[in-house]
Amino acid sequence: MYFRNFIAIFLGLVLISSCSKEDNEPQTENLNRSELLVGKWITIYGGSSPDSLVPSDPNYSFIDEYKKDRTGTSTYLYDSSVEPFTWVLSKDQKIMTQTRESEGETYTFDVEFYSFERDKFIIKDNEFNNVSYGVFERVK
Repeated sequence: MYFRNFIAIFLGLVLISSCSKEDNEPQTENLNRSELLVGKWITIYGGSSPDSLVPSDPNYSFIDEYKKDRTGTSTYLYDSSVEPFTWVLSKDQKIMTQTRESEGETYTFDVEFYSFERDKFIIKDNEFNNVSYGVFERVK
């Protein structure tokens, strides 16, 4: 009887110790980022490195809306101007390519996902030979 209780307690401890905090958190790495990206996102921080991010001025932030059909809009909050775009993710879902039209000209650029969670992501932008980071949070 003591031996059976000992085995039950031992197995219980092994099961508990094998579960880590990470096991209880959503595994967004295994989820499809294309699906997770759909929705509205607002810039909340920006900066030249992940260690020097500063809060975005609400007047100069923008809201990006990503749609399932790979189209979207970027709304600049300062003047409420809206810029449509198309988007696609690389096979490994680490790079997003956007094509936008502004003042009659079409341009394409890539951003790299520095980190990606269900309700927040950080992008690394190398546009114009200047590295910058932007933190986006899901609009609820």
